[in-house]
Amino acid sequence: MKNILMIGTGGTIASGQTAEGLAPELDPSRLLQDTPRVAQLCRVDCLQLYSLDSTNIRPCHWLGLARAIRERYDQYDGFVISHGTDTMAYTAAALSYLIQDCPKPIVLTGAQKPIWYDGTDSKRNLTDAFLYACRGCGGVQIVFNGKVILGTRARKTFSKSFQAFSSVNYPELALIQDERLLQYITTGSRPAPRFYDALSGTVKVDGRDVREYTLENLRSGVSMVLQNGSLFSGTIADNLRWADPNATREQMQAACAIARAEEYINRFPDGYDTVLEQNAANLSGGQRQRLLIARAILKKPRILILDDSTSAVDMATDEHIRRCLRTALPGATKVIIAQRINSIMSCDRIVVLDQGRLADMGTHQELLETCPIYREVYESQQEGAGIGG
Repeated sequence: MKNILMIGTGGTIASGQTAEGLAPELDPSRLLQDTPRVAQLCRVDCLQLYSLDSTNIRPCHWLGLARAIRERYDQYDGFVISHGTDTMAYTAAALSYLIQDCPKPIVLTGAQKPIWYDGTDSKRNLTDAFLYACRGCGGVQIVFNGKVILGTRARKTFSKSFQAFSSVNYPELALIQDERLLQYITTGSRPAPRFYDALSGTVKVDGRDVREYTLENLRSGVSMVLQNGSLFSGTIADNLRWADPNATREQMQAACAIARAEEYINRFPDGYDTVLEQNAANLSGGQRQRLLIARAILKKPRILILDDSTSAVDMATDEHIRRCLRTALPGATKVIIAQRINSIMSCDRIVVLDQGRLADMGTHQELLETCPIYREVYESQQEGAGIGG
């Protein structure tokens, strides 16, 4: 039988009724009474770490939560965290950064009503969370309304609170049904850093199956930039140093020059000390993407993955970044995922996917000659730009 620790941070799902109203206090006996299937799977201990409304969760609480998990890591097979739904994604994003090499499940869950309310999803959410903590894969995940929500598509469920999730490199969605993890729906960029294990076949880095590497060693060598990546409240320099805490100002400037971010940073009165608002709301979409690319470069990765990460920049900036990346990070493999053919036509090898399957592979010129899908997309984009004959 698995040993699971449930950690309370607040929120409603595990709240108890008091004379004053709801009190977010965890009670193992009541918990198992209301979710009998959990009692058949695991032994549950409870730790009430915080009693906070989720909107009051701050970075200091994330650090405390990560510390509590690390201190008890060897005692338990998995962890379930009760949390308010409004900011659950921020906490998941922070924990995935603070606890990067984690073969044990860390599952966040929540609901709008406590588990002892009838006719709600609370019991289902909590039961699924424990099922996943007992049987699921390692790492940080959110269980909510029958899904294990791990990435950018989950913003449809949690709206603005998932804007912080888009730079956290997860599979996009996993479904739980009949107590089994059935299916992963992923984009092609997720298997390389091993944010999930392939259901069939193998993913290799330097000729070795990624499962032969430790997660820490594998992920330390990978930088990834998504289309809607996240920046955090703090200065521009603080955001850049997430990639390298010891980066000098000169190193930051060099990375920003490659990403063409330095030109707008220098226009700010405070330069690299400019304070960014939450989700960098005081930057445009293109400025955010350039800063995210600079941060990824600053890490000096062995593998750089750019997943539609220049969609908001103009063509001249896109071309500048691509030209600089040809010589930047010597020895690194650069993987570019894009819909604009101009963004990838100079790559050594281009892979064409059609409805999730490999359609063809080759250089730009080879694909123009042999791949009707590629040629059709290329010609339509040229015509749309007014370049075609």
